[in-house]
Amino acid sequence: EYDVPLNNAHRDGQYGLMVGVIKEMFSNGMKTNGALQAGIITGCLQIAKNQIFTGLNNPGIYTVARPVFARYFGFTKEETAEMLHYFGLDDRAKDVRDNYDGYTIGKYSIYNPYSLLNFIMDTRADRKAACQNYWASTSGDALLWEMLGSCKKSQELKEVFEKLLSFTSAKVEVDKTVVYDTMMKSPAAIMGTLLFSGYLTVTKAFKNGSYRLRIPNREVLSCFRSLVDQYNKTESTVPNGLLLDAFVKGNV
Repeated sequence: EYDVPLNNAHRDGQYGLMVGVIKEMFSNGMKTNGALQAGIITGCLQIAKNQIFTGLNNPGIYTVARPVFARYFGFTKEETAEMLHYFGLDDRAKDVRDNYDGYTIGKYSIYNPYSLLNFIMDTRADRKAACQNYWASTSGDALLWEMLGSCKKSQELKEVFEKLLSFTSAKVEVDKTVVYDTMMKSPAAIMGTLLFSGYLTVTKAFKNGSYRLRIPNREVLSCFRSLVDQYNKTESTVPNGLLLDAFVKGNV
């Protein structure tokens, strides 16, 4: 997953160095490799082509916003029902749906495969095992933490986050490619990052390129709210510009 080292490098101030390393890997390992007929590169974030893909000629890019290969991003509703039935867990279908379903990709409703498989593993040991938040342990929260910080500067972004945290959808612009240097400066880039990282899912796509997004399920909502609570605690002693401005203007 090429975006994991890039994410860590961005956090540690070594982004330019890592971009150079990955460019060389892609160019020499894929474009000029006579022993390779085809290859698949995976990652959550679609990094801008001029940053790491300059060594490749027009790779096919298939994201969760495209219908191609949609059913292979996770388990479909039918596959999940078959799996639960196989392990004698039909009575847990609603729990599983509420916690791990909710990703709309193409025409499919997709279940989080990592969480579902971990749930099956736990219920084989204890049929009454609760649905745990498995997903939170698979990803770092550094980027989301930065995004929450950007809400202090944007009333529009703050209102979008409030809608999402109330488990409702929000219509937003989405930037489908990430440029780390500017990704925190644009609400569209922030929404794109959240969408492709699995924090959000599409409920409707509009012709003008905007989308209606929402948090997909209880598992992600729990992760989101927990992080927001932590963030708010660290910010509780720092003056909030938006709040102070509203107070002065009498804006309840």
